[in-house]
Amino acid sequence: MGYNGEMETLISGLVFLAILSVVVLIHELGHLMWAKRFGVFVEEFGFGFPPRVMKLFKKGETIYSLNLLPIGGFVKLYGEDREERTGLPDNRAFWSKSILQRLMILVGGVLMNFLLGVALFAGVYSYMGIPTETRQVGIDRVESGSPAEKAGVLAGDVITELSAGGESLAPTDNANFRKFLYRHQGEEIELRLKRGGEEVSAEASLTKDESGENWVLGVALAPDMVMKKYPLWQAPIMGAWVGLKEAVLWGYTIVSQLTQTLVQVILLRKIPEGLAGPVGIYQITDQVRKT
Repeated sequence: MGYNGEMETLISGLVFLAILSVVVLIHELGHLMWAKRFGVFVEEFGFGFPPRVMKLFKKGETIYSLNLLPIGGFVKLYGEDREERTGLPDNRAFWSKSILQRLMILVGGVLMNFLLGVALFAGVYSYMGIPTETRQVGIDRVESGSPAEKAGVLAGDVITELSAGGESLAPTDNANFRKFLYRHQGEEIELRLKRGGEEVSAEASLTKDESGENWVLGVALAPDMVMKKYPLWQAPIMGAWVGLKEAVLWGYTIVSQLTQTLVQVILLRKIPEGLAGPVGIYQITDQVRKT
């Protein structure tokens, strides 16, 4: 590994630690807020993990500290251990609170991470636009000498209908267009195209590529998802709304997959394929950073 490779690894590691720290700190902040809301004595809120390097400041009755290991943080609540006694009234202890209050303190971290997801989605969507399906399949490029070129297909055409083997399809996204071609490999396919303001027809048969393994039409498809931008006054509202929906969807997906994973591990004694630990998460972060 040369110098550039070492720098890439270092940068990826720092990005990973920064993201992890933000997520953990926001999570712990959720515990802190709910604990204070219900009158639990919060002894310390730490940036990073012990040993403590220094006391940053004290706000109210809580010490805010800087710790040696720069990964996330922690919150120390009085009464997490029932045997703990510091002379404080029992009603300031975590264990003295009602079941609902303790539950809210515990899930407060998850709630804050959820809100962080909403905020991030809203920020990205407000700035870049909201992903919107085009509901059409467009041709971005036609390969020279391909079946599509010989049939007269041009870049900029929009495919409105496909017919082959007694099946017809009005494709609304690139995925069902590709699935149709896969089902009719080697067959003659009739295409109805929208070109400017007119409708044209073309006929083409898929041929195998140079490897002899894949059937191709010889076109590159335009993206079927575009970033739709809204006026400045409307962008934050739309971004927050779509961000909320995305966060709920991903939250449901994560809980569902976690449940399936636990079932497989505990009942079936099987490790799910693709399950990633810290190293796997680091590798994913590295790939995202490089894109």
